[in-house]
Amino acid sequence: MGDASAWSAATGNEESLWLLEKFVPDSAVNNVAFAFRVPGTLRRDTLNSALRHVIAQHDALRTRFRVDESRLVKSVADTAVEFEAVTDLVGFANQVLPLDGRPLLRAGIHSGPNGDEVCLVAHHLVFDAISAFALGESLAAAYDAIEDHREPEPVSSAQPTQGQPSDFWRDHLDGFDPDRLRLNIDTHESPQWTLAGSEVDYHLRAEVPNVIRRLRKEMRAPDAVVLLAAYYVLLASHGAGPDLVVGCPFTTRDESSARAIGFHVNVLPLRASVDRTVTFRHLTRELRTLFFAAMDNTAVDVDAVLPQSTRSSWRNPIFRHVFNYVPTGTDMTFQIGGLTAEQVPLEARFAKFDLEFFLLAAPDDLRLRAVYSTEVHSARDVEALLRRYEAVLLALDANVDQPIGEIPLWAGLDWSSPAPPHPAVVEPVAALDANDALVQTFVGLWKQMLTRDDLDADSNFFANGGQSLLAALLAQRAEEVAGVPIPLAEFFTHATPATLAAYVRAGQAA
Repeated sequence: MGDASAWSAATGNEESLWLLEKFVPDSAVNNVAFAFRVPGTLRRDTLNSALRHVIAQHDALRTRFRVDESRLVKSVADTAVEFEAVTDLVGFANQVLPLDGRPLLRAGIHSGPNGDEVCLVAHHLVFDAISAFALGESLAAAYDAIEDHREPEPVSSAQPTQGQPSDFWRDHLDGFDPDRLRLNIDTHESPQWTLAGSEVDYHLRAEVPNVIRRLRKEMRAPDAVVLLAAYYVLLASHGAGPDLVVGCPFTTRDESSARAIGFHVNVLPLRASVDRTVTFRHLTRELRTLFFAAMDNTAVDVDAVLPQSTRSSWRNPIFRHVFNYVPTGTDMTFQIGGLTAEQVPLEARFAKFDLEFFLLAAPDDLRLRAVYSTEVHSARDVEALLRRYEAVLLALDANVDQPIGEIPLWAGLDWSSPAPPHPAVVEPVAALDANDALVQTFVGLWKQMLTRDDLDADSNFFANGGQSLLAALLAQRAEEVAGVPIPLAEFFTHATPATLAAYVRAGQAA
């Protein structure tokens, strides 16, 4: 596992993933899985040898994480992972990978009457979606070499070059109000989040790829930007904005590290004005400029540059909706042991965001996978959103210069049933007197954590320089002082010493 001196501090982005798990403990929200099936049988001993070879080639797959005095630390150490027999791939992919110094990669295999199914699942701290297919192909190459009594070839382990942070994102987000992101089809807002999620798949009509090609030429913009602009139109047409931020994943890899395995993706906040009077052409131009600027500023810990006014939610303080363009090429298969391996999609059980579109783009085929929070949206509403997104694309083929507020979304489509009333928002309990002993103790913690002396019982932690990762450390210190568990999410509802002390007292009296 490595001795104590080998452990080093995690990065800000890595700590952000850990923070999410502190809010929703014992969940697999950060698991990233890759599964494939073959129409035959694979040798278990050869699979294990091939996996050992691949793990040895990549530091990321040998990296362990653990919590040390309220901070996340990491170390690279020898790692042994072997395939285990499983009966339920989805269940296996959603088993918790604890951050306790153990390996963050698991391998499972299910042997059925129609062949073998293989599942590799890793924590997002050491793995991302781009890593998945590269790992599958590397495993297959090592497997074939071992079966042929050859030494497996070394795998490229080139890592992305770390760029220099800038003020780009701080300036880009200045003045943004995240309270304008909510859609008018939300079904409810849960006071106790579990990040439970589900997904809906939708195959876009056969004519849509031709529409995208025409729009690409007309807009002089990449397919990803055209499809992203249509997503902004969809969200704005359902109540978000007009000042709208959408999260978009950008890889930090370059050409030399294109197949690097690890956590090399940042979800960046792309902000655009989606006024109903502007045209789709104007919106696409704005997003095209922003898209390329984002590509030059991928090295960023977004949480560290957020304006303080945006820190109103622990789930995500800056965006609720994500767009992920995934070019799949013409063939998503590979060969292993003389068999054709085909990727197996695994159903989502968690959702970090209200709604995430995965647009899976082959040259003549477009598929949409919407992963959504079941604590916010219903399946029926999400299915309707997918159909309306298609309607936007088809309408744009006729006229890209009409105001986006006039783009028809409803032609031939039924509006889903009205959303039920939202439950009452959970308000903080009444604050205690400033002279209460627990209040004064919490004031001392506020001053210590924020390194400020000008704070009192009514000082809001986040309005005075606090941020999410610092809140996680404060939560542990406050629990130690109070002697009772305090859910981390309660710090966002009770963000002053007086209201947090009142919450603790109410819990003690219950």
